[in-house]
Amino acid sequence: MKVIFISLVIFLCALATQTRKNKLRDASLTGKDFKISPHIFLEGNLKDLNGKYLKSQIDLTTVVSNLNGVLTIGKGGAFNKTCKDCKVDEKLVLACQCQDVNGTYKGSSLKLGSKIANINGVFTVQKK
Repeated sequence: MKVIFISLVIFLCALATQTRKNKLRDASLTGKDFKISPHIFLEGNLKDLNGKYLKSQIDLTTVVSNLNGVLTIGKGGAFNKTCKDCKVDEKLVLACQCQDVNGTYKGSSLKLGSKIANINGVFTVQKK
């Protein structure tokens, strides 16, 4: 009986550790030094599970789209073809001037922190 109890405790501890490792964390709350590189990569330093900051990057052109002048997360990406003057702040809000269907540029912003997570120091796109 003792062996079964100890085995159960070890299993539950391992399961809890694995769940903690895979937990999606809002990257804006667990990172710093965010910037957009000239090639539209989001770069920043993200905390891993040990609290150490790791340099990470993700290509935003594969996950951010411009739909009629509005930045969105979705299929298609390539927002950089119809948006300009993009910046990202410390709260991971992407702000750009994006073209609508008439070709007029207008301001648009997207909170990336709720869409792009930090998993153990790596930017990861959250799935719905």
